[in-house]
Amino acid sequence: MKQLELNFDDNTPSFNEWLRETHSEQRKLGDKPYSVSEGAEVYKELVKSNFFNMQQNIWNDKNED
Repeated sequence: MKQLELNFDDNTPSFNEWLRETHSEQRKLGDKPYSVSEGAEVYKELVKSNFFNMQQNIWNDKNED
């Protein structure tokens, strides 16, 4: 049986949290919000590239309060 690995330094938001925040930003900028399927593809690439942990962004800042 594979052991579950916990990483408490992981800043990756849930897909729903990320999509909600992204839609909010897109509306503020007057951009067309991602569809759920478009958002899923973008989110998958961000997770794959470790974006939420490697880049300075709002997801990193949330843990500094």
